[in-house]
Amino acid sequence: MIANNYAHGLGAFNAQNPAWLNYHFRVFRAIGSTAKLVISDWVGPPAAGGPIGQELMFNFIEVKPYWEE
Repeated sequence: MIANNYAHGLGAFNAQNPAWLNYHFRVFRAIGSTAKLVISDWVGPPAAGGPIGQELMFNFIEVKPYWEE
């Protein structure tokens, strides 16, 4: 759990009305020495997953090693 810092309010969000964040984790096994990361809302080459023209927003994307035991 990550605590929110409300030293400054933003619109309707403050200490009494906190914003909630969604985190999505994807773990995958590399099959080569290099990789290409593509982020898209498209279901497949011919079909969009959402309305055309909408924008996606990401606060951060982190890629790091995942060590198996």
